[in-house]
This record gives sequence, structure tokens and C-alpha cells, in this order.
Amino acid sequence: MPEQSKNDIPDDGLFLNLLTRVLEIIKSKPFANMDEDELSLYADYVQYRAQRDLFELFEDVSPGTTTWENFRLMMRGTQELRDICMAVICRKIGTALCDFNFTEKEIPFCRETDEPAENMLYAARLFSESEGVILMALFLLFAELAHFIHLRDTVCPGYKWEDYYHDLFHGGKLWDAVRIAFRGAIQRLDFKPDWLEVGFNEL
Repeated sequence: MPEQSKNDIPDDGLFLNLLTRVLEIIKSKPFANMDEDELSLYADYVQYRAQRDLFELFEDVSPGTTTWENFRLMMRGTQELRDICMAVICRKIGTALCDFNFTEKEIPFCRETDEPAENMLYAARLFSESEGVILMALFLLFAELAHFIHLRDTVCPGYKWEDYYHDLFHGGKLWDAVRIAFRGAIQRLDFKPDWLEVGFNEL
């Protein structure tokens, strides 16, 4: 769970513009949503993952230089670094909206390399809880759209979104396929290439 700080939510134009577009997309089409608390947990994980990947890159270059706890404190105290991290997340989310595998089996929420404290993943907060929920709702909507297209193209020619929307609410297997693909896409998010591209060692 990202740690609270009154200075932890930057006024970032890129992120606000993204959220504005997200709201327009979400309002334009009905879709099966998750509970906001569950979406918030996924948003927390994305914030954790982006920061954890940066920490691991630093560890690769200078092993043992700092601990994960001290790295979190540095993130909380460095506005510019949080801004860059949020921009990295926006960029990665935009490229990951088609990375859904609907044949996956149930997968664990965390990776083996994650460091949960009392089953919670702590990182500096980059955006508000409501912003995180909106961002994850977009991710979920794209998972449903991808699933709909997959079924229409492979199983149900002529399938209409309205019929899929109805079936999604009444078919447990359909929802399970979307939910697992959604979780898998989030867990596969790899921010290291993005950090390498922005020049993490110069931050």
C-alpha cells in the first residue's frame, strides 16, 4: 500500500490529461467494473512495481548501497523523482493495454521478488486513490474489449458488445477469464526498459 504524504501527489499535466481521456472512454461504453477497493489495490501494486523496478536497477549497478526502506524514503522526499516515476507509469500503461492472455490460469498477486510487509506492498504514493481507481478501470475496460474481440473473431462471429456485456454479468467463466487476464497483464508490467530509456543512473 503506498504510504501517505501531503506532498506525494504531484500536479503532473501528463497524468491529468491521461485521466481526462480515461474518463471520456469509460463514460462512453458500459462495462463490468470491479469494486473500487480491489481496483485501488491494483493501483497500489502498479505504483509499487514501478518503484521496485527502479530500486532493482540501482541494486544491479551498486549492490547493497541502500535498502528498500531507505529507497522508499528517498522517493517520498524527492518530488522530481516521483514526477518522473508517474510519467513512466503513464507511458507503460499506454503500451500494455493489449497485453492480455485469456488462457492463463489463476496467478498469485505478487512476484517472488516482491517484499511485502505484513502482506502489504509499501511504496511512495504517486497519485491519489481515486486517480488510481480510474486508471485501473481503464485497464479493466481494455481487458474486456480485448476479450470481446477475441471471442467475436474466434468463437462467436457477429457477436455484439451489448450481448457480450450481458453474458459477462451472467457467465462466471467469462468474468474469470477477464479478471485473470487483467491481473496477469498488470503483474507482467516491466518498468525497467522505461527506466533505462530515461537514464535512471542519472536521476
